[in-house]
Amino acid sequence: MKPSNKIILFSSESAITNQEIDRYVKAISDNLVCSSKIKKRFLKEFRCNVNEYVQTNRVQQFDDVIKHFGTPSEIAKEFFVPENYCDIKPVIKFRHTVFKLLLGLAAVILALVLLFLGLSFVDVHKNSTGYYSTRVEQLTDGSNAITTL
Repeated sequence: MKPSNKIILFSSESAITNQEIDRYVKAISDNLVCSSKIKKRFLKEFRCNVNEYVQTNRVQQFDDVIKHFGTPSEIAKEFFVPENYCDIKPVIKFRHTVFKLLLGLAAVILALVLLFLGLSFVDVHKNSTGYYSTRVEQLTDGSNAITTL
């Protein structure tokens, strides 16, 4: 995840880097099972909470952040509460992967169709605008014959 311009830059008193927070938030994002809109809103708010915690408590080690907020999987479990969370997560991730693959396949098919239509258009355009080729052949009597196709 790329660092955002909205991230609070830490003072020199803090040993926590933005890259550590980015990796932490990315790990949480990978564990969350919800719509991208909800995920984006939650992660933005969570990032602000982490930044605020680090600033107000002058945290020196990232382990303290994890102890305070929890591991990425724990946070995801708290966010998505059903008892069968462990059973649902792989199914939803699999569906998400299948959806991405089908979307990619549809994009490839669309690209091929557009390529075919483009080539067909060029071919039709050549034939309809008087496209022709000229061939010069030498006859047996030594004269040249011009053939237009």
